[in-house]
Amino acid sequence: MAVQVTTTTLFTTPTPSHTGSQVHSLSSISIGAIVGGTIAGSALAVLVVVIWIYWGKQIQKTKRKQEEELVCGSYLKNRTRH
Repeated sequence: MAVQVTTTTLFTTPTPSHTGSQVHSLSSISIGAIVGGTIAGSALAVLVVVIWIYWGKQIQKTKRKQEEELVCGSYLKNRTRH
């Protein structure tokens, strides 16, 4: 006794205008998010580097000032001893 099974597969095709606008809007959102994230990340990296350089220069400036005060103070101290 053989059983015969028949299957029917239905494929629906979307309308071209609906599919095109949906794909276009999804790709533009993704590209915009990627470009925006890349630009923001780059700007943040540049800002961090600029702040780091400024901070390093301020530290060097402070060290030089302290060394000058130390040298000038020693010089004046030696000149005023008699």
